[in-house]
Amino acid sequence: MSGFTFLHGDEYDPNEPIPFWAPIMKHFTVLTPEEVKRRSPKAKAGYFFTTYYVQPTLYMDHLMKKFLENGGKIEGRKVDSFDQITGYDLIINCTGLNAHSVLKDKDLHPIRGQIIRYKCDGFMHFYNDGDTYILPNRDFLVIGGTKDRHKWETEIDDNVAKKLLENAFKTDPQLKNGQILSHHIGLRPARSEIRIEAESLPSGQMVVHNYGHGGSGICLHWGCALEVANLVENIRHSSYNSSSRPVSSKL
Repeated sequence: MSGFTFLHGDEYDPNEPIPFWAPIMKHFTVLTPEEVKRRSPKAKAGYFFTTYYVQPTLYMDHLMKKFLENGGKIEGRKVDSFDQITGYDLIINCTGLNAHSVLKDKDLHPIRGQIIRYKCDGFMHFYNDGDTYILPNRDFLVIGGTKDRHKWETEIDDNVAKKLLENAFKTDPQLKNGQILSHHIGLRPARSEIRIEAESLPSGQMVVHNYGHGGSGICLHWGCALEVANLVENIRHSSYNSSSRPVSSKL
């Protein structure tokens, strides 16, 4: 099971323009002012639509299975520098937040997010107003969330959890009939812009970087992977000059 499904629901915006992505959504409908006020009083506009949704835990398992089936191998080790990795033609760097220490990338920083896994039978639509989101997964809902930049702490904040639930209950009283399954903290790897580029290290080792996606890793992953593959092919079919400047992507 890949984790993909269709979901429908509402998204609310503090601004009024129709979002640029509206034409590619199914059943896109602008909500009336009365509907917006009832569900999200602070918003100026709201939209109903149907879209693809993927449950990341299931999807990552699916991708790992495909990787292994195609001959991929997994080796666990602690890496403090790419100088420790030898014997390979090319390194693809997807170290995420660890690039902060491995590459000394000072632009990279965490965006701390706290969520709740929640059980509420029959709740099947998503909700997002920028501050509160509710995402139906296969066996539970994800209620979020927070976006705390430069915060490395991974302890659950009970006050934040309480606020997340209060906000969710305001969007739909049906949620009061559910139960908490678990609390989770995640650190999203963010920087001023995503880093996708090829680089020749002082050792001569070629590296293609792919990190810094913040909270949009799943959303952007396929396009970024294609761009990385394109850079890899360019390196394979050209005599890359180790003294040349990094080859940046078009993203």
